[in-house]
Amino acid sequence: MSATSEMIPEGEFRLHPQAEALVKALVDECSGRVPALAEMAAELRAKTHASVVDFTDHLLVTLEAAKDFESVGFVEEHVEVEAGRRVLYHPSAIFPRVVVVDAPEAPTLCVGVALAAEDALSFAMARHIVPLRVEGSVFSPYRRVLLVKEGNGIELWAVERRGWSGFVPKELPESHALKYLACRDLWLNRQRVFADCHAGMAATVELAKRLVALMGSVDQAAWVAFTVEREHWQQRNWAAVVQKGKQDSFGLGWSNHDHHTFRSSREVFPQLIELLSTFGFHKREKFYAGAQAGWGAQVMEQPVCRFAVFADVDLAPEESQGDFSAIPLPELRHLGA
Repeated sequence: MSATSEMIPEGEFRLHPQAEALVKALVDECSGRVPALAEMAAELRAKTHASVVDFTDHLLVTLEAAKDFESVGFVEEHVEVEAGRRVLYHPSAIFPRVVVVDAPEAPTLCVGVALAAEDALSFAMARHIVPLRVEGSVFSPYRRVLLVKEGNGIELWAVERRGWSGFVPKELPESHALKYLACRDLWLNRQRVFADCHAGMAATVELAKRLVALMGSVDQAAWVAFTVEREHWQQRNWAAVVQKGKQDSFGLGWSNHDHHTFRSSREVFPQLIELLSTFGFHKREKFYAGAQAGWGAQVMEQPVCRFAVFADVDLAPEESQGDFSAIPLPELRHLGA
């Protein structure tokens, strides 16, 4: 099957091998000095076929290392961070964030690794580690747990994110946790089968707006909704059940998701885009799999949650050039993928 991609002018798929190699080198450097991380890395690869880098939320690096990251395309990201620190990210690829710290006496360029987990304390329990420190309240937007601090100063953290891009833990009242669970229930109990698909999508968009209003944050509402959607998908996918079980044995959950795919009929495709936009997604590049495949996708991104979506739809060759996500698509005589 041939495949081509039609990209918006500012969007382009490119590899960044130098940046990838630098990230891996520093994670390996930390693994060599933190036995708990090295042990987990070996087990993780053997049991889940994933690497520690796949689950890394961010690295803590020295000022010297920051220059290396900037030389391979990382730039400053203006998000909440502790005083005296700054954050770097790669605008054209999905790499862990880099938090730059002033550590002139550090024996290595990388002074810490923070692993992403759906539940940081579950991760600690799975690794039989008694946390040294827990920062952030339950179901808060950002929570972190210090697992290990070696004599050489290198730290191992586990962090939870729920629609938050900053690096300062949040201590919120219990009412926030109750609100989070109420929002989860709202989306968990949504109607999924309708007699009329247009009416169903319209109702779902309105429910999304209610969820955003109740949560008080577009980004955190998106996090709630996509957490539930992964649960729904997993209930119908045995391979997902098996893989999730393997990752849960490490206490990590689905914290390594790369992208989500939503398959849509042609007639309600613009409504799917509206739904995603309600949750803070914006359009990135378009993709067309070729005339033989008969389908394309609008790629969408939620930058704060770091979610990517492939919104798939059947397409005729002549439709691949325009903005097919914004116009009604007439019925085709044949099905695509």
